[in-house]
Amino acid sequence: RMTGTRLLTKRQGIDADWVNAGTVDGLEKTLEGFTAGQVVEVQAVPYNEAGDGPGSPVRTATVL
Repeated sequence: RMTGTRLLTKRQGIDADWVNAGTVDGLEKTLEGFTAGQVVEVQAVPYNEAGDGPGSPVRTATVL
């Protein structure tokens, strides 16, 4: 049974590794700290007391 979801982000051309963007409360999360025009990859990872589950497919978004 899933306890929560962690979001990972990676700014294309800037971050070499995934950055933990925190956990999701409910069904949405506002990501902050990005600048307009940045391209950001996002992945959701479910977790519980046994550890992390498989990550979602990676999605890419351009910050407005």
